[in-house]
Amino acid sequence: MTGQMEFNLSKVEKGELTIEQYMADVEEAIGRIIEELRSFEHKHGKTPLALAPSGKVQGAGKEDGPKTTRKKLNKDQDSAKVDREIIVKGKSTVEENALGLCPKCGGDVIEGQKGFGCASWRKGCRFVVWKDPICGKVLTPNQIKNLLKKGKTPLIKGFKSKSGKSFDAYLTWEDPAEAKLKFEFEK
Repeated sequence: MTGQMEFNLSKVEKGELTIEQYMADVEEAIGRIIEELRSFEHKHGKTPLALAPSGKVQGAGKEDGPKTTRKKLNKDQDSAKVDREIIVKGKSTVEENALGLCPKCGGDVIEGQKGFGCASWRKGCRFVVWKDPICGKVLTPNQIKNLLKKGKTPLIKGFKSKSGKSFDAYLTWEDPAEAKLKFEFEK
């Protein structure tokens, strides 16, 4: 969308499009985005996009879909999990879908549409590893599991440097609480 807006703005500069038409297009695009966000919020609640479901949500908007219930964990369970809300859908729970523990707060890290984030976001945890490509590679759930459990991914082959050269490396934490990563090369 940004690219299209830049393209249309260059048309305005060349006199091929009026500023009024350009602004009308921008307003229309903003209206569409707001409507999509409202629709998403209506279906899924106020979930950050990083934690949004990665595919179609079963039963969304249907009366006969799986029921969602909420329960609290017992006080006896480990302290990182005390009072954490678990969302139960049929037989699956957030814990079963967890990739590992959040290095910031100890909550579960789950896969969302745009990233791998902490399920305790409602309690203020903002930990997320975005699915943006890193030197041409997007991290997989398995790589995130290893990163959370062992502090580094398995060897990832085929990273591309700015000059276009291919290289292999591990990703490790530079700052786990802030989800900052760094390369570690084979010795």
